[in-house]
Amino acid sequence: MPLEDILASAATTTEPAPGAKERVRAAVFQRIATEAALEQNIAPATAEQKARIWRNIVDRLQPMPSTILETLQQALAPAPGLASFLRAKILGELVPVPAFNWGTTGLRWTAAVAVIALSIRVSPWIILAPQTQADTHVQATATVGTFAYSTDSERWHTGADVLKVEPGTRISTGNGQEVSVVFHDNAVLRLAQNTTVLFQDTTERGEKGTSPIVATLERGTLWLQGLLPPTMPGFTVAANGGQVTVHEGSASLSLEGSPTVTAYDRTVGMVIGGTAVTIAAGETADLAQGARAKEIAAAQFTASWPSQNLTRDASHRHEIAELQKQRRIAMAGILPTSSFYSVKRAAETMDVLMTLDPDTKLEKQLQNANTRLNEAVALLDEEQPEAAAAQLKEFKDTVVSLSEAAGDDSAAQDEVAHAVVAQAADVAAVLPTDPTYAAKQVALETAAAVGSGSITTEVLEHTLLADALTALTDAVGSGSIADVTDHWQDLEPSLNLLDRETDLSLGERKEVRSLLQRLATAVDDRHAELAASGANVLAELEDYLPSEEAPVVASMTDEEVDAAAEGIMNRVFDYRMPRSRSNQLTTELRKLATHPDAGRILRSLYRRMPPDSDLTQMVRRSIQQLRWATAAEAE
Repeated sequence: MPLEDILASAATTTEPAPGAKERVRAAVFQRIATEAALEQNIAPATAEQKARIWRNIVDRLQPMPSTILETLQQALAPAPGLASFLRAKILGELVPVPAFNWGTTGLRWTAAVAVIALSIRVSPWIILAPQTQADTHVQATATVGTFAYSTDSERWHTGADVLKVEPGTRISTGNGQEVSVVFHDNAVLRLAQNTTVLFQDTTERGEKGTSPIVATLERGTLWLQGLLPPTMPGFTVAANGGQVTVHEGSASLSLEGSPTVTAYDRTVGMVIGGTAVTIAAGETADLAQGARAKEIAAAQFTASWPSQNLTRDASHRHEIAELQKQRRIAMAGILPTSSFYSVKRAAETMDVLMTLDPDTKLEKQLQNANTRLNEAVALLDEEQPEAAAAQLKEFKDTVVSLSEAAGDDSAAQDEVAHAVVAQAADVAAVLPTDPTYAAKQVALETAAAVGSGSITTEVLEHTLLADALTALTDAVGSGSIADVTDHWQDLEPSLNLLDRETDLSLGERKEVRSLLQRLATAVDDRHAELAASGANVLAELEDYLPSEEAPVVASMTDEEVDAAAEGIMNRVFDYRMPRSRSNQLTTELRKLATHPDAGRILRSLYRRMPPDSDLTQMVRRSIQQLRWATAAEAE
């Protein structure tokens, strides 16, 4: 039987004698009880045994005669002849190159030059304010109710209150709905109820590739307000085959009944049947027939639609002027009043000097000139006119010198002209009552000096005069009469334009006359306050207004005139509410505008009106407007 089987059988069948297991156990534990006992039992008995044990251990620890790496080396090593050949081949290809010892001084100079060049190159981005472009777009906002719009002429979306307008968009209003559409900083279109407009070009005016027609009125009534300088193309809306264009002015365009255009501020240009027509504030023209301009009744200015939009125009102009000013202040960067300003100018100079491309260099020079204009606006806003004057002079001198240096280079001349147009447009909304107006004046003067756009010296003088009259009228109308006399004395020398017959066009002359009439009406309304302050502007205004009345050809008897006036009184006072009476009187005055005996009827009506009432003031303004219009026709 195998030994393993015998041992297994003994383990299961053999039982030690009683007491044997305990004796074995006691002996084992006795031997392992202490380390000394264990060492004593396993220690070699003699020195020879110890030496034999160590020899066996050392033999076991000796390394193998050959490792795996040595084996691989022996297998892969080339033959001695091949190794010698490869060594000679490689060493023959390695030709030593003599090294130049720059030395510590040369290395320092090289590093210093590199650091200076890098600093000069990046200094414009660190020191100079970025020349950013305003991110504006065309936005429609519901002012009353909501509106509907379509982008494909098929599907209409209703209930909108805000919309970013893209080319091809149609906007439509229903009953009791009105919409204002703001075109960047350039203009505003306001849609009355039951009006539809197709928008064709939403790019900012003055950009290259701009279409002359912005939108088309398809039905209803539309109000236009422009804030564009004469250096730029106007804001044009098409309707009924004609075109209506505004720069700085306001007009109402209506297709209800006979299509008409009525100017309420400045002048409005029209193209009717290929013929150009210009109307001034207070005049209207028929788009279908192209008839000559007709005067509107003074009371029409106080009607609901014109009155509310003229108020909105003044508010919107102020907001845009403030936006343009803050934008320029943000881009001005370091001002001349700062101790770091010389560093800024040095960075500008180095940036231009290190620019080799002529077109890019001209662009940067124009940007630097625009920075001078931005600095001037910031200084004017901080009430530092002397410091601002130096920046404005440098701006103008720089642009004029760049224009002269361009010579016959048409591309460079166009670049300069386009830059001047953009600079003038970005300050167009400001009026003389704002301390930053000097920047607009210099921008327009610069445009005239370089022959940019259609602006001439005469157009410049007319624009500045129109701005002054508009600002003074707004100031008087809002009750800010403390400085009226000073403002009037400042602009009075400019009124000699009216005496220089060849300087102003007929349209420009009509515009100044209409602005003077609006100013006179505003002054007349505040006559008591102005008289209390010692101002006598109305009396001085009469020197510049038509004062002679054309002879009246009587077509009605005195009794008929009185009866007509009495009939108007009855129809007006049939209403109890003041607003209803005012609306009825506006309608009556509009009917009287073309009546041959309008003056006599108005005077009779004036005598019957309650003294010092709003209705009496409306009749008084109509009499004054009729007198000026009659005298102007006689001229």
